[in-house]
Amino acid sequence: MDVVCDDNLSALTIKGNPSNELLEDTKFKLISEFSEMSNQSETETQIERMRNLYLHEIRIRGYELSLTLIIEKRYPEAIGFLNRNGLKCKTPETEEEFERLIKAVRMKITNNTAKYREAKTAYDSYVKKGEKPTRKYFNKLLVMLSVCEIIKFQLDPKKMTVAEFAEYLNLYNEYTNNLKSNQYGRKFRND
Repeated sequence: MDVVCDDNLSALTIKGNPSNELLEDTKFKLISEFSEMSNQSETETQIERMRNLYLHEIRIRGYELSLTLIIEKRYPEAIGFLNRNGLKCKTPETEEEFERLIKAVRMKITNNTAKYREAKTAYDSYVKKGEKPTRKYFNKLLVMLSVCEIIKFQLDPKKMTVAEFAEYLNLYNEYTNNLKSNQYGRKFRND
């Protein structure tokens, strides 16, 4: 909850001094995995905005690396990446083709930098609006789990991992879906 609700990245650090980039990446993976494992739609918007942000960041890095490889005349790796990422090109055979390719890659970097800024603005505004999951949301989930007969004896929120929490939510969803189908979806036979 410290990471998801309060953006406290230092809560991820057990020991050492990881980079902020590594902590941001870990946060994204944590939220994504929780959402995927627990099927909780409240975290999906946050994940989609983060995913969009990271997608543009990764593309920028890929284009920058490709530019470096092209300048060093190491074409195969760069051309492969560029073709897979929307810039159809081939190994330049003349100085003019070489310059055109460099210009095209720089344009891709510029365009993706603009898209990254837009994604960052959208994510920052989402966070400022307070639309992301709150402590109240997670506490509500814990209470919901604690009243479920098949879970409440195993539940220890202070020792629970993210994976266990997500699995309990899945178990709870299965349990309530089974109750609903038994109560409302029962078909009676005429014997």
